[in-house]
Amino acid sequence: MSTDPKTQAQLEIYRVLRGEIEHEDQLINHRLSWLVSSQAFMLTAFAITLNAPVLFVNPVYARLNGVLYTLLPWTGMVSGMLLYPSILGAIIALRRLQRHSEGRIPDCLPPIHGSLLTVALGHCGPLLIPWVFIITWLILMSPRWG
Repeated sequence: MSTDPKTQAQLEIYRVLRGEIEHEDQLINHRLSWLVSSQAFMLTAFAITLNAPVLFVNPVYARLNGVLYTLLPWTGMVSGMLLYPSILGAIIALRRLQRHSEGRIPDCLPPIHGSLLTVALGHCGPLLIPWVFIITWLILMSPRWG
């Protein structure tokens, strides 16, 4: 690589932007992993409450089972709704970084981000998976099933 100061500055900008993009990408990954793991845990707990015995040894357990039956769907739905904006925020930050990089990266370096299509396809999972869980919980909370 050239020792030209302009080229060195462009390379430094590239490294900084790449690092920030990787950071935001990792945030999305961590948040989505946390969401999927927590939702799996809560769906499992919900299924266990559905399989509770009709007659409990202790009446307190029957009341707690009723509380869990009501609380788990709300917790799952609200956690999905709270996490969605944080994923959306990271995607917005990524887009800003990508716009900031336009015209600053020398042609000799790989592109800092993919095409509009590949970026959009890559964000489908993080943007849609929270809604899959939110809708699942809404269906489970429907009076139709109660």
